[in-house]
Amino acid sequence: MSSTSKPGLTWLELAIPFTLRAVFLFYLAPLFLALNIKGLAAYNIHLCSLLGCKPLQPKRLSHLFLKLVTFFLLPCIFLHCLFIFGGFSISTEKPMIFWEPSLISALSIFSTVILLTIPLDFFYKAERMMLVSGLKRVIFDGFQSSVSFSDVLLGDVLTSYSRVLGDFFNFTYQSFSLSLSQENSILASDIVTPLIISLPFFFRLRQCVAEFLASNCSNQRHIMNALKYATAFPVIFLSPLVSKYVLLAPTEGSGAKGDILFDSTWLYYSWIFFVVLNSIYSFFWDVLMDWDLGHFFPWEPTYFAINSQPDIFSESSNLISEGEQKSYFSRTKWFLRKTLHFSSPWLYYVMVLLNLLLRISWTIKLSRKLDIYHAPFGDFLLEFLELLRRFIWVFFRLEKELIFREAESSPGPSNFQGITSSCTV
Repeated sequence: MSSTSKPGLTWLELAIPFTLRAVFLFYLAPLFLALNIKGLAAYNIHLCSLLGCKPLQPKRLSHLFLKLVTFFLLPCIFLHCLFIFGGFSISTEKPMIFWEPSLISALSIFSTVILLTIPLDFFYKAERMMLVSGLKRVIFDGFQSSVSFSDVLLGDVLTSYSRVLGDFFNFTYQSFSLSLSQENSILASDIVTPLIISLPFFFRLRQCVAEFLASNCSNQRHIMNALKYATAFPVIFLSPLVSKYVLLAPTEGSGAKGDILFDSTWLYYSWIFFVVLNSIYSFFWDVLMDWDLGHFFPWEPTYFAINSQPDIFSESSNLISEGEQKSYFSRTKWFLRKTLHFSSPWLYYVMVLLNLLLRISWTIKLSRKLDIYHAPFGDFLLEFLELLRRFIWVFFRLEKELIFREAESSPGPSNFQGITSSCTV
C-alpha cells in the first residue's frame, strides 16, 4: 500500500507524499557532499589529499554527485508531479502499480545504486569505484582491519542517513508487497526498520573497536567513541515502541487531537534518558574531539591561517592550495583552539551553538502543541535537520584535520601548537 492511498491524509501530504520526501532526503547526500567539496575548495582545503585519494580531482567528484541529483532526483520529482497533478489515478480493480509514487522512488534509487556500482569505464569510473570501495570497507571490514580517515568520515556520514535508509526500506517494502498483512507490517516497522537504522552505528562502533585493537588497547579514546555510538541503540529500538504506546486525549471543547500521554511511563522515561545521553554525549564529542574546540583556558595568541585563492579546484598535492600564508596575532579567544583556518572566530561560536540546537532538535517531539507524531512533515523535518547538521559538521571536521596534518608536517616550533591528536575519532 502506498502512502498516497492511506485514508485521512491532508492535501499537502497527498501533494508531497512520504515517498517523495524520502527520495529527496536520499539525494541530499550527494548534493550536500558536492557542496562540501566546493565549499572546502573555496577555503583552499584540498579534500582528496586529506582523504588519501590524491589522483582524483575534487572537481570531478563534485560533478559526479551533482549529476546524480540531476539525472535521478529531478526526473523522480517530475514523475511524482505527473502522477499527482496530471490526473493519473490508481484503480482498485486494475491497479497500475508501475505508476505508484513509492515504486517510482524505489526504481530511482535502485537505478542510482546500479549506476554507481557498475564496473564499466564511463561516467566517472575512478570516482565511483573509490566510493564503492569505501562503502565496502565500512560495511564488510572486520575488527582486525585498519581504518583510514576517509572510512571514518564516510561511516559518520552514514550514521546521519540511517533513518533515510529506514524510510527507503519502508516504502520499497510497501511497493512490492501488494497484500501487506498487519503482522508483516508490524514486523517491518517495529523490528526490521530499527535493525536497518542501527547498522551504520554498528559499522562505526566496529571501526572504533578496530582502532582500539590496532593501538594495542592503549588508546582509550576509541573505546569512549565506541560507547558514544552504543548509546544510539537504545534510542533506535525504543523509539517505535514509544510511538506505539502513545495515547491521545481529546482537548476540551474540540474533537481534535489533544495532549500526548504515554501508556508505559517506564518506557517513556527510559527513552528520554537514552536520547538525552546520546545527544549530550555526541554534542560534546563533536566539539571537543571532532572539531578540537572547547579549550576553556584560552590560548595567547590565537593564529588565523589565511591563504590566497588562485584556483578553488587546485590539483596541488598539498593539503592546502599553493599561495601566500600568513598568521597574525589577535586577542585571546576563549573556547577556540590556537590555530584556526577560517578567519572569523565568531563563525566557530555560531556553529557550536547551531550544532547544539540541531543535536537536541528531537525535543520538539515532547511538545504537546506541535504534536510531532502526527504532523504531516514531522519526521521529515527532524531527518532534514540531522542531515543539515552533518553537512556543517563535515566542514569543521576537515578543517580540524587540515590543521592537525599541517602541525605534524611543520618541522620544529610552529604556529600549530596545542592541537590535539587527530587520529580517527
